Amino acid sequence: MEMKVVMTDAFTYEDIKQLSSGDSIKEALVAEREQFKKAQEEILENLVDEASYEFNDFEDEYIIADYETRLSEVGFENPEISYSGFYSQGDGACFTADLNLELLFEKFAKENNISGKENGSIMDLYRLLQEMNAFEYFEGKIINLSNHYSHSSTKRADVVVDTFEILEIPVNTEKHFFEISDDGTSIGIDLLLNIIFRLEKDGKQNKLCSVIEFRNTIGVEFPKWVESLRKSMSDELYDFLQETYENWTSPDEVEARFLEDERSKKILFDKYGNELLSDIDSGCESGYFNGLKVYYKD
Repeated sequence: MEMKVVMTDAFTYEDIKQLSSGDSIKEALVAEREQFKKAQEEILENLVDEASYEFNDFEDEYIIADYETRLSEVGFENPEISYSGFYSQGDGACFTADLNLELLFEKFAKENNISGKENGSIMDLYRLLQEMNAFEYFEGKIINLSNHYSHSSTKRADVVVDTFEILEIPVNTEKHFFEISDDGTSIGIDLLLNIIFRLEKDGKQNKLCSVIEFRNTIGVEFPKWVESLRKSMSDELYDFLQETYENWTSPDEVEARFLEDERSKKILFDKYGNELLSDIDSGCESGYFNGLKVYYKD
């Protein structure tokens, strides 16, 4: 039976890995162990570069799609994310979005409802603003501060609340009574201007909220909180992208993925790490002849 030689002096990555450690079935090749070690390093370096391109081309899309959902859930709707990375000055992540300020205020109220009570807290303020349709006096957008980079400081959430208009909105006096003293006295109100809220800031359950504190809460503290949330979520996204990238492109992970891939058994290299053939015929068999790896078929 005639044997047809397809390729000589050719090795799979696994062959080269074994030869570089000296665990070869052919002692004739042990003398070239250092050369095979260099070849393994060269091949793995190329595979890592390929993994980096893969991440930038499509792996990051899954992370970004998931994070877009998270942003929408808290009130940054229709987000568009951009990032650059990694390890260079100016790298980072940022996003633009439509601000659902009612949804964002709900999150703000829950986070600042320190006592955890359903009444007598910022949650009362949120429910009243909602009932009065006061959120139409909330305006906001994410503005661009730079076109050169993509880090979190290149954007800013700009929120403006017209507290003067809100303070003029009539309130149903039959529905709203607010305790304003320790003896339990309650008072009905005609205008939000006269409301005194118990905000329970910092866990002080008897701290009352004056109109000045009301304006500060929704006109100053809330806009600052939205910007802080935008920046922290941008930085969190970038940190996760970088962590995932580092895992995806780590030599150990790249090598493990490659060896699990069927193509690793079909791609051949010479002893210098140069790729020779990317598709060995499925009918080929391999063996050693005079110290050379030979691929052949009958």
